[in-house]
Amino acid sequence: TPLGRMMLQIVIGLSLAGILIASVLARAITRPINALSTAVEHFSDDGRAPALPLRRKDEIGALARRFAELRTQIAQQMGELHQRRSELEHLAQHDALTDLPNRALFDDRMSVALAAARRDNSQLALLFIDLDRFKPINDRLGHAAGDRVLKGVAERIRHNIRESDTAARIGGDEFVVLLPGIASAEDAEVVANKIRAAIDRPFTIDGHELAISVSLGVAHYPQDGTDATSLARHADTAMYRDKAAGNAHRRA
Repeated sequence: TPLGRMMLQIVIGLSLAGILIASVLARAITRPINALSTAVEHFSDDGRAPALPLRRKDEIGALARRFAELRTQIAQQMGELHQRRSELEHLAQHDALTDLPNRALFDDRMSVALAAARRDNSQLALLFIDLDRFKPINDRLGHAAGDRVLKGVAERIRHNIRESDTAARIGGDEFVVLLPGIASAEDAEVVANKIRAAIDRPFTIDGHELAISVSLGVAHYPQDGTDATSLARHADTAMYRDKAAGNAHRRA
């Protein structure tokens, strides 16, 4: 009937209008809110977060802009925290004065190198280095001058070893060097002589030319020991033997 057709047309029209209104609302409100919700879920992952409706002029746009600012601020703070954590981890494993590895880090690398040497049936060497005539520098010129000499010594050692080697400061004027994967004992002697020659060159501090020398002992794996303790004992004994020989030579 005409009335039935009219009612059907009205229902269809209202349905279409409802669909249109729902679509507009979804575009205007629901989708931006869903985008904000998804952004919250992936707060720390900018790559997976959807684009925020930052250009809107209404409350949703203001909320989106505030959220973006907050995310940026937190990301910056997290970056600073990671940087500070890395710095603290570095300080915990390195000597504060020379920035060389400290004893703890050196011991860890020594363990790794020994394990690799046993596995691969390869060689390594351990060098003990002690500075001679260093105490008079502190007594005469002060600890600031002594610290600069120690930094210079560390730099000269670093420049005369490979990147795969490890130099560490383990005491006031005591240094150690780990040489993993060497081909022969002669290779370690070559490095030891280079380090000795480098440190023997005078240091110029505040216009003063300062001469120091080193006592140096070398231990070879596996000839002089198969563990860190025995190698350290052998290198230490060799170092003091070298020191005694140097003192005898100076007295002569």
